[in-house]
Amino acid sequence: VEWVMVTAIPGLTGNVADLMLLMVQTMTRISEVANLRWAELDLKNGQWNLPEYRSKNGEPHLILLSRQSVELLNARKTDQEAKGINTTFVFPADAKGGATTINSVQSAFRKLRRNAGLSEKFTPHSMRHYGLTWIGSQNQGRDLRDRMSNHKSSNSADAVYMKASLNDQAKEWWQNYSDHLDALASENVVPLKFIAKN
Repeated sequence: VEWVMVTAIPGLTGNVADLMLLMVQTMTRISEVANLRWAELDLKNGQWNLPEYRSKNGEPHLILLSRQSVELLNARKTDQEAKGINTTFVFPADAKGGATTINSVQSAFRKLRRNAGLSEKFTPHSMRHYGLTWIGSQNQGRDLRDRMSNHKSSNSADAVYMKASLNDQAKEWWQNYSDHLDALASENVVPLKFIAKN
């Protein structure tokens, strides 16, 4: 993860760099970020409402954005407006407004990984596993990690209530994690050992 923050993301450009950084900060999937629409965002309140038809498990997901994520998204909005890019997508592939493809992100990451001599098991999705592992290492429970990762829950009223009741705690830990990533990028902390997932 330190390599991602210090080398990989700075080694990328434009859409792909910002897309990768937001994916890491939010612990979301490439497809969820690559196809992110402005309509899903409430930047004033720091919220990203991922609809059920775009999530892997078919459940809606409220992501409570860190200060760093809101700053990144506001900067992108300002840049698009300045360039006259009129698109529904946060990460358009070009001035025509289509979304950045998952393949383009994966291809850029593979090239950097190959140049760094890292294992092929180290993928963009590994960042999601790392984030959840880090939060667990801070003595935070499974319920919170399930809430932040949008782990599929039952449809019971109790499950829905439990998810909502963890919003304040989830917001705090999304912020804590972004602060941790900033520290890694500044080389101010020693990162946890990465454990590859098959």
